[in-house]
Amino acid sequence: MQSEIESVKSYSKYYLIVIGFLVIILMVTSGFFRIKDFNEYQTAIAERAVKVTSNGVAQLLIERVRQVKLLISDQVDYIRLYSENSTSLFIRDKLTDQIENYFPAYVGFVITNQNKKVIVEGFSDATGLICYEKSKAITDRSKVEIIMHTDAVDFHYDVISNWGDDKSGGLFIMSFKVDDIINLLKFAQPHLHELFITSVAPHEVYMTAAGSQKILNRNINKLIPNEINRIMQSQVIDNTNWMLIDVRSETLFSDYNTKVYYQIILVTALFCILLFVALRIIFSEEKKRSVIEQKLRDSKDNLLSTNIELKKVAVTDAVTGISSRRSFDERILQEISRGRRNEEPLAVIMADIDHFKLYNDTFGHTYGDETLYKVAQAIKNVLKRPTDFVARYGGEEFVILLVNTQIDGAKIIANEIRNAVLDLKIPHSSGNEAFVTLSLGISVAENPYSIVTTKQIVEQADKALYQAKDAGRNQVCMYQAQPDSNVQSII
Repeated sequence: MQSEIESVKSYSKYYLIVIGFLVIILMVTSGFFRIKDFNEYQTAIAERAVKVTSNGVAQLLIERVRQVKLLISDQVDYIRLYSENSTSLFIRDKLTDQIENYFPAYVGFVITNQNKKVIVEGFSDATGLICYEKSKAITDRSKVEIIMHTDAVDFHYDVISNWGDDKSGGLFIMSFKVDDIINLLKFAQPHLHELFITSVAPHEVYMTAAGSQKILNRNINKLIPNEINRIMQSQVIDNTNWMLIDVRSETLFSDYNTKVYYQIILVTALFCILLFVALRIIFSEEKKRSVIEQKLRDSKDNLLSTNIELKKVAVTDAVTGISSRRSFDERILQEISRGRRNEEPLAVIMADIDHFKLYNDTFGHTYGDETLYKVAQAIKNVLKRPTDFVARYGGEEFVILLVNTQIDGAKIIANEIRNAVLDLKIPHSSGNEAFVTLSLGISVAENPYSIVTTKQIVEQADKALYQAKDAGRNQVCMYQAQPDSNVQSII
């Protein structure tokens, strides 16, 4: 489980990096979609501007044609009279006044007879001549024509209609300024777009929102290739040979694309900085966590080692190097429980160094501790089986556990221990013997179920030990539960 948690922690930073790259890719993709949407939006704007403006110009021209036809209808008698008597100044002035009433801001007019001879002119000579020359190209007199052209003074368009009939009629040419059309272009022209009115072919520029051909003063009065390449939408204006064209600015898309690219770069840079800072924090925190975890592991190991040492100290007697009383208390419970399970006998031997207090008083506690150690090691060396156990019970007293051992076996081991201590030949001039001796008491639980508590078997061994002491020491006594004598010497 811990390794899985560590694995998740290890991979978390890599997940963050992958997510960061996915976010960057998403931002770049989003930028491209923004550019695409902007292009489509600008195309839609151009389409709408061209459609609305084209319809507006067409409606304006239709209204001009209607007004011209109404004028002709109202003044056809004056026109016919003047065509019959072209020297009459009264008729001329009367006709001019009527035209001015209809069109206060007109440029001029020309009226011809059926032979296309000018009978009255409201222009300067040069302007009227140009309008007249343009009208000669008209072959169908029943159709109203609208012609755009310039002259020496200004740029204007002509509404050419016929008056009268084939026998007594001619052409009525009415010229108007292009200001009203230019105003429409100004109103409808989108930002960073330019609306042109040109001829259908070869795209001669008549006017833009900036003004007419005369004012524009272009070096070439035609759309140049660069402008043609930037055409976004075009439409022919109804009932004319004019074309309305939307030409985008050279910087329309490049500026927006650059803006989007800069935004992507800026946002990506900021995101990368934040990602870098986040990763630095993660790495730093992981490093700190690793150090803390290592310290915790070291502390845990040290604590475990300390606990082991403490436990070892708790279960080991410091003077003799064998197990302590506490260790014995735990062990005898285990052995009795095991004996009951396996129905095996258990022997307990209590051993005590004879006249040890006198020994300490004579030789001192330092020699006393050495003697305790030598006796303990001698007892330990006699015990050959891994299950045999010896512990210091207290002072100069020792206790031995012999698992699965009958009375005869316990007697043999007890005498071997007594002889082993005697063989050490530790001087003891204050006792009955010349050397340190050992008295031992044995208690054997042949039927483990008869043992109620550990206290009973220990007390029985202890009674046998004291019997050995009373009998003169340096001997082994066996506890026997008999009415007359419960302890038997076996030396």
